[in-house]
Amino acid sequence: MWLQTEWSDLDVHLSSVTDQFATVAVVGPNARNLMKVLCHDIDFERDNFKFMQWRPGTVCGVEARIMRISFSGELAYEINIEANYGRYIWDEVALAGKPWNITPYGTESMHVLRAEKGYIIVGQDTDGSMTPMDVNMKWILAKDKPFSYIGRRSFSISALNSDDRFQLVGLLTKDAHVVLPEGSHIINNKGGSIGYVTSSYFSPILRRSIAMAQLKGGLSKMTEIVLVKIVQEKQGLKEIPCEVSSSVFYDIEGEKVDGNE
Repeated sequence: MWLQTEWSDLDVHLSSVTDQFATVAVVGPNARNLMKVLCHDIDFERDNFKFMQWRPGTVCGVEARIMRISFSGELAYEINIEANYGRYIWDEVALAGKPWNITPYGTESMHVLRAEKGYIIVGQDTDGSMTPMDVNMKWILAKDKPFSYIGRRSFSISALNSDDRFQLVGLLTKDAHVVLPEGSHIINNKGGSIGYVTSSYFSPILRRSIAMAQLKGGLSKMTEIVLVKIVQEKQGLKEIPCEVSSSVFYDIEGEKVDGNE
């Protein structure tokens, strides 16, 4: 986009190589132990291979890039190899993981796990109007860079600092078994919309429903009760009381991403 719109005078050509790679994610409390079996030329100790770092290595004889990242909130590694080796590495991971009862998991499970941790999906839990402050992620902004960055100036605009902006919050239904339909509107006492549900699941680990929502001035409404209007098959329109909460529901301190030592 920037090459097309801002720096079109640059003599640069871009080529996507995404489909030339396959990725196998190894996730869970025993992920580090399994990676030590699969790859012998990388030091996987927690302090030597930290979260958000990557290392080049060899997995079952195949050159790989291994990234310590996670979209589940658990200890996880992503093995990136040439696409033609994808099935081979998948099978080798499954075989080596048998002592830990390894099992495949799909994207629906991944979405529940990421929502429990408050990991957002950009474009679903946010839109193009939201800032890091709106999603309670001001910590992600650089404070000590000697130069500016794209978008920094916009944070001084008064409209982006208004108290009634849509902000990302969690919702806990009073009836823990009611799962809010995504897209349902949060209403005020006059029936007007003041927000909507962006992600909603039943959490097995918490044994209750959880949801994320965009709510006007939501970050100042913690513990308040709001009403979400939904349509139930036999009962028609119904207003569901929900408590406004943090959008992080589980492992609040983020301890699981480093695994158990």
